[in-house]
Amino acid sequence: MTEEKRTGLLKVVLRAWGVGSILIFGTIFTGYAIQTSSFRPGAELHWLVWDDLPGHVDLMLSGIYLVWAVYTLVAARRPAAYSSFLEFTMWVNIVHG
Repeated sequence: MTEEKRTGLLKVVLRAWGVGSILIFGTIFTGYAIQTSSFRPGAELHWLVWDDLPGHVDLMLSGIYLVWAVYTLVAARRPAAYSSFLEFTMWVNIVHG
């Protein structure tokens, strides 16, 4: 596989990851922002979110992941220019997992 094809594939993966993450974390962020009861323990969407977190922590975490998703889309345009961001993203997800 040529470098051009690998870069093209990376761009596709980053765009898919970014869009998917925006959909997921945008929904979670909005749910927390409007304080929907769907995310509370025992509710139908509680499985989507972290456990009960105090105060603003849940909104803050979902906001961080939402911004991260937007920057992933930005990095998809020129992955080489954002290599340190992408390397950090890779390692933090490996360690988190």
